[in-house]
Amino acid sequence: MRPITSVALSLSLVASNAAADNVPKPFVEKMIAKSMQEQCASSAYLACRDISAAECQKQGELYLKTCIAPLPDQIPMGSAAFEKEMEACGVKLADKLGIDLDKAEACDDAMEMAEEESVYHDELTPEQLEELMRAEQLKQQQEMQAFVDMMREATGSGNRLEEITLPLYEPYELGIHMADGAAWEELRGLPAVTFRVNASKDEVLAFYKQKLPTFKVDPNDPYRLVEKVLPGEETIAKYINVPHVAIYGDTFVQLTYRR
Repeated sequence: MRPITSVALSLSLVASNAAADNVPKPFVEKMIAKSMQEQCASSAYLACRDISAAECQKQGELYLKTCIAPLPDQIPMGSAAFEKEMEACGVKLADKLGIDLDKAEACDDAMEMAEEESVYHDELTPEQLEELMRAEQLKQQQEMQAFVDMMREATGSGNRLEEITLPLYEPYELGIHMADGAAWEELRGLPAVTFRVNASKDEVLAFYKQKLPTFKVDPNDPYRLVEKVLPGEETIAKYINVPHVAIYGDTFVQLTYRR
């Protein structure tokens, strides 16, 4: 959760982690609206800012109308220039509405703390903690799937699968296919596809080790196989131009391939 001045910035990180640069505006609008709905439904947040849910919702709608609606149909979420533009628009709108940005940020933190305290106010037994962890894992999986579904709907991904040159682990549920290449800020990368499988990470890893015997295990990630190991520190875009297989979550796979 973020105050309205930084929702767009957090969205840019989400989009970039999904290896997408130009994101359809309807997708961005849905993500921002969802984030703001959760914020305006938090009694801790509303009490901290001393505003009503209706006023909170109105501010969110103004942000969408003022800062998002004028944007082009395809939004360059991974662009540093875009981030600065959105931040400036949010600050200008907050000033117009008389919103104290420091207080809004503090209230956002208070909301998150209230959510945590609602779970941890009593000492949990090992059984309760295990159940809580399972519930949290399920929630994360559902949120990830919701994100993939929204992105797939917005981009119309799923086409041009015949262009994928690395083997797909079957059966699979298609996520996002960036057939024209992934991107991060000014970097343009190879095409990539994400999908979900009903198998463990170790099973998927064994499959790709067999299918791609020349690929090497990345020293920084045992569940990533790369055509060539690159030196240097780990970054989001490190392997953007290197064919590789990344296995994560429970269980999502990303293939970055060369045509």
